Amino acid sequence: MRISQTWAAVGAILAAASCHVACAAPDFPSHPVTIVVPYAPGGPTDTAGRILATGLQEETGGNFIVENAPGAGATLGSGKVARAKPDGYTILWGGTSTHAIAPHLRSNLPYDPFKSFESVAMVGSQPYLVMVRADSPFKTIADLIKAGKAKPGSLNYSSPGTGSAPHLATELFLHETGISARHIPYKGGAPAMMAVLSGDVDFYLDTPTLPKAQAAVGKARLLATSNPVRLKDLPDVPTLKESGYDKLDMKTWFGLFVPAGTPKNVVDWLNQKVNAVLHKPAVVKQLVAAGFKVEPMSVQVFDAYVHSEYTRWGKIIKDANVSIQ
Repeated sequence: MRISQTWAAVGAILAAASCHVACAAPDFPSHPVTIVVPYAPGGPTDTAGRILATGLQEETGGNFIVENAPGAGATLGSGKVARAKPDGYTILWGGTSTHAIAPHLRSNLPYDPFKSFESVAMVGSQPYLVMVRADSPFKTIADLIKAGKAKPGSLNYSSPGTGSAPHLATELFLHETGISARHIPYKGGAPAMMAVLSGDVDFYLDTPTLPKAQAAVGKARLLATSNPVRLKDLPDVPTLKESGYDKLDMKTWFGLFVPAGTPKNVVDWLNQKVNAVLHKPAVVKQLVAAGFKVEPMSVQVFDAYVHSEYTRWGKIIKDANVSIQ
């Protein structure tokens, strides 16, 4: 009898383990779930967050709403989520800026990238494009690099602000190509883009959405992409890898995080549902149209990726001697 009882107990444990995700939270969500996007509404990042929220609603039958909380380089909204109740009902749309860059630049960060959060799921990423104005003398990426090496410091470039992901991506570009250029920070992507188009700066690195739009109307020229292979919708734009710069496989990525202490079964349930959404052709099509490459991952793989990105960008920031005054 004791043996039977023992195996019954073991069976119960195994059954509980096997339904860990499937039975994660049968009453979750019982009320609206808020996805905090720490960026202003209307941009591609916000758009992607809303696409995912809609997909989660359709997949789960729950109510997933997006709340924009921009400010301080995406750290205000991130801090808000870090302080929220760890029950799965407040989720951060975080990424490169919030977890790999800001922790190395901001001494007064209202959260710790790892102690304050649980990683939930990767959503997607965007590569960078190197762009110049349409009438720029630089016809190719080789032209730009050659000019930078011929007259060190003669070039300048714009960014959405000091410490932004495009700023640091450009610093890595300069480091790997061996050229120097003066950084001109602006307050946001739109004015940084206009600085290139008006001729106030020589070049700009940004994710595809805005550069593609300007190139499509003949106002900008796209010299290269940081994607390891040519983009399907930009087949004539070469990769930086083609020019011999293997280390310039750069992208900005986004994923979901919840406050530290959120029950593991809720985290696993959310990961499962996000990945299910990301395998739906209609959702993939929308995210690709918004400029994203869909990259579903397990909780463990995503968490390891976040840690590796934290280390990678920390080194870039240190090597480039970047600081926020």
